[in-house]
Amino acid sequence: MFAGVLFNLGGFLFALGVLHPLIRLEVVSTIALVVLAAFTCRMRWIGAVERYWSRLARRGALTLAAIFLLPLVLRAVLLISYPPPAPFLHDEFGNILLADTFAHWRVANPTHSFWIHFETFHVVQHPLYFSFRPPVPGLFLALFKPLTGSMWGGVCIGMGLMCAAFLWMLRGWFPPRWALLGALLATMQIGVLSYWMNSYWGGQWAALGGALLLGGLGRLLRYPRAVDAVLMAIGGGLVINTRPFEGGVVALTAAAILLARFVQGAAPNRRALWRAVFPGVIAGGLILMAMLYYNFRLTGNPLELPYQLGVQAYNWAPALAWQSPGPPKYYNHDVMRRCFQEWEIVDYRKWKATPLAETLLDRLAETWQFFVRPALSLALLAFPWVVFRDRRIRPLLWICLVMVPVTLVSVWYNPHYIAPAAAAFYGILIQGMRHLRVWSRRGSPYWAAMARVIPVSCALTLGVAMAMDLTGARVPSNFRGWCGRYQELRARAEISARVSSLAGGHLILVRYRPDHNYFAEWVYNDADIDRAKIVWAREMDPARNAALMNYFHGRKAWLLEADLNPPRLSPYPAP
Repeated sequence: MFAGVLFNLGGFLFALGVLHPLIRLEVVSTIALVVLAAFTCRMRWIGAVERYWSRLARRGALTLAAIFLLPLVLRAVLLISYPPPAPFLHDEFGNILLADTFAHWRVANPTHSFWIHFETFHVVQHPLYFSFRPPVPGLFLALFKPLTGSMWGGVCIGMGLMCAAFLWMLRGWFPPRWALLGALLATMQIGVLSYWMNSYWGGQWAALGGALLLGGLGRLLRYPRAVDAVLMAIGGGLVINTRPFEGGVVALTAAAILLARFVQGAAPNRRALWRAVFPGVIAGGLILMAMLYYNFRLTGNPLELPYQLGVQAYNWAPALAWQSPGPPKYYNHDVMRRCFQEWEIVDYRKWKATPLAETLLDRLAETWQFFVRPALSLALLAFPWVVFRDRRIRPLLWICLVMVPVTLVSVWYNPHYIAPAAAAFYGILIQGMRHLRVWSRRGSPYWAAMARVIPVSCALTLGVAMAMDLTGARVPSNFRGWCGRYQELRARAEISARVSSLAGGHLILVRYRPDHNYFAEWVYNDADIDRAKIVWAREMDPARNAALMNYFHGRKAWLLEADLNPPRLSPYPAP
């Protein structure tokens, strides 16, 4: 109890010091609601609402459909003032290129003869032209684009599927009413305004895979069925092909938990478990074969990931603690040299020199801000009881605990890195809320009132943030993206739309100043460059520019001066 209070108090103090005003609002609203709940906890209508909630939660198909639609509907309301996002970071453009490649029914594209003009981040140009991002985000963007008409439509559908998968997963561990509450809380916390919904980074796909993996695990530990084993295998495939390192750790931990149950069980139980798991093993084997074939097509080696090939070609700094920096690479373009040699290696050395405790606290605080925040911190009051008394959900606790060293050995960190364990986080929080209710039945009713405050405060914060957006008050941005406008390269999207409306094909040569922000990259192309409406190219020396324009002689050539304010597009001067 004492440890939970200290952790909770630390969370509140951290929140009060954060600049983001919505976190401060949530702190104040949570405290006010706790005080109010203390005076209203004995009202009869509260019990009636909870009984209705329990009846609703038992309607499985209806609640799954509702949770799937809820983030889509809420985000659609915001389209009035918050349009679909424009990609900004290299990772986003890499996922979009991957989706376009899959949409052409291939895994890679032939190298263009003028590839040096198209060289960019997260993209291999030679001997094949492809994005070396993990395949799952691009695969689902390509799958859902025909249904929605845009890449972002795939992002939205993915978020709805993630929220529905959270509900399915939590049903494997908790009674229906608590599972529905957990899925609703996850939807409010990360399903509408987070960067998972408002960018193309793909955190929802890793979280979806983690939910299928852990939902299958929970069911197999109780009532083994073949369908759950297959879904668990599919979830493992999704997490490994979205976040290979973190997803692999979560998948191996879940497999180890299942294996331990198999070894410790009685002979009849082992036979029943094996009969259920065997179809999952077959499904996992097929997924593994597909992964090896995909690797072979792109790298020539079934055991080498495309990401490894891209890192070997461009990156200098390593991504994991036990790796060492490679030799400096040669870069054809100054903007890429500056990114890898001035930012990446400097950031790596800064991480290397930072004390481990400081790194841990910083990343725990960032995780808390994204997934938990002040209202859900109330559930952490019961964290010691969850750790020491709840044997049945201890597998979820193990999944959460293995994420701690995982975040420490990674040089860089964002909340979507640990998305494979996101469903487990909310499972632990829901169990904490259940303990608050148990304490209420044994003594004071105020603990139950505190549990009721959590969803109300989360809904209030989300409602205020949406109202600010709709009224033009604009939520202050936060790069870590739990709420507020995420970074966008809106100017590129606007210029692309304007040029696309003109007749014929177009070639845009991009000119940067020496101090250009290397994260704001303009040069990204479609999978089939020669047939694209717009070809984006780097401006180089006059001879190479002339050769490029001669190759694309049927296109109108433009010069884009990206670092002017606003960026200026003008006809390219004749050679």
